[in-house]
Amino acid sequence: HSHPVLGEGILEVTDIISSPYPGASVIPDKCRVTFDRRLLPGETKEEVLAQIRRIIRGVAAFKPDLKAEVFVAEGTAKCYTGETIKAERFAPGWLFEESHPFVRKALAGLRSSGLAPRVSHYSFCTNGSYYAGKARIPTVGFGPSREELAHVADEYIEIDQLLSACEGYAGIARSVLSREADQ
Repeated sequence: HSHPVLGEGILEVTDIISSPYPGASVIPDKCRVTFDRRLLPGETKEEVLAQIRRIIRGVAAFKPDLKAEVFVAEGTAKCYTGETIKAERFAPGWLFEESHPFVRKALAGLRSSGLAPRVSHYSFCTNGSYYAGKARIPTVGFGPSREELAHVADEYIEIDQLLSACEGYAGIARSVLSREADQ
């Protein structure tokens, strides 16, 4: 699949764990591979699982005794109440057009703060996948630093970028919460 703004969906192996682990001088009898699939708007869980199953069938052509299961991982988190919640680790792709009223107001707020916003997209996942992708709450991504420094080892931001982003957040809030007509 391809999207005119977002390009191709991304499929990356992010983890390979053999069993037994660690395998000190033991030939593993199985391994678990984790794929990270960055989805495009409209792609479904079933389509993603089918894509990975096709890859496995391709490998099985060379290794006929290969046995594999494909599923969406489940994540767990402990809440401040002590309650543990579980959920599938599935984050749908999303995109709001630049012409969307919320996006236009957010851009106006950034400009009113002296910033020159550039409409683009992130190649990494954010919590927007829930807010926009599942709950359909209008969402934009904005923050300090550069994309290539996000979600990596030694991630950092410069103080000036942080201060500028604070001005941008305030501008977005003022614009989005104003009672003025769409700008």
